Amino acid sequence: MQREFSHLLRKAHIDALSSLTYKSVSIPVTGEYMDFAPAIIPIGNMNFSAYCILKNQTENDDSLKCSFNSRSSIQLHIVTKFLKGTGSELQCEEISDLILQTLFISPGVPDLFINGFNVWSGRKEGGRIMVDEFQDSRIFTKILILSYQVQQTEVIEPIEGNLVFDYSFDFSLS
Repeated sequence: MQREFSHLLRKAHIDALSSLTYKSVSIPVTGEYMDFAPAIIPIGNMNFSAYCILKNQTENDDSLKCSFNSRSSIQLHIVTKFLKGTGSELQCEEISDLILQTLFISPGVPDLFINGFNVWSGRKEGGRIMVDEFQDSRIFTKILILSYQVQQTEVIEPIEGNLVFDYSFDFSLS
């Protein structure tokens, strides 16, 4: 039986990046809609805050006769927030570099572990910077788009008591 792995892939990212630090400060990495406190990082004579959120995950079935396979992509939003008129995209890009070094130990080989699945053929599909100006702050967001091939290695037997539907119909013209 095919298994759902979306939440497991997000958890694998969070686990792999759990020790992410920038300038000796731990950067929180979280799923969308989870509570967290951003890191406060000193730089020069000011501070900025930083965090990373996993968003916009997609999966496409790529199964063969012999195994369940999927192509999956996920976005990592690396966010840095400065006082208005200060900061640059440099800190987002430096944190992005640390993330890529952590997730991809060699070309195409992601350092992600999911029990019952192989995660392989990982790559950076793209990235971009967005800048938002507010009344009191400037926010830089680096969006990394990462993709993987995921193969289910553990075969799950049907759970006893599952409903079985009979789709046979009586087509007699009586």
